[in-house]
Amino acid sequence: MNTTAVADLRKRRGWTQERLASESGVTTRTIQRIEAGSGANLQTLSLLAGALEVDVQDLFSTLDDADKQRIADFDRGRIGQMRARSTWSSWYRKLAVFIFILAMVLLGSRLTLTLSLDHPLPTALTMLWVLLWPVGLALLKTLRNTFVEPYLDKKYPLTTGTDVAQSPR
Repeated sequence: MNTTAVADLRKRRGWTQERLASESGVTTRTIQRIEAGSGANLQTLSLLAGALEVDVQDLFSTLDDADKQRIADFDRGRIGQMRARSTWSSWYRKLAVFIFILAMVLLGSRLTLTLSLDHPLPTALTMLWVLLWPVGLALLKTLRNTFVEPYLDKKYPLTTGTDVAQSPR
């Protein structure tokens, strides 16, 4: 792809190649190659553009029509994946919270039944139920980060490393 402006954009921010590598998730060596004029795939360029907060086409000082079309096609695919990931993520969140609240309500009703039978530890059981709320929410977050996010990264690779909450609707 034509002449890149990655070095200029990076220097305008006052970043080193290492800092850009850290911010974008791309290796320093890849950044060095791109700045030296070697080509890069659109996914790598998308990561760099995201870190530099510019559009992919802004990474180039010159760009021919064929490359403009490839970038436009890539952007359309990325936007489609971001929408799909956002929808999937939203449904997961709603379902997980619904199941968690339902479980806590059922546990609370069971606790109420137990307490009405003059259980010897009513305060301790009530405190345990109250403590289960933050523990359960932390567990849901851990499950999301451990299983759901890696699954979504694999299913929607063009969205990896992007803020899906900012995706176009």
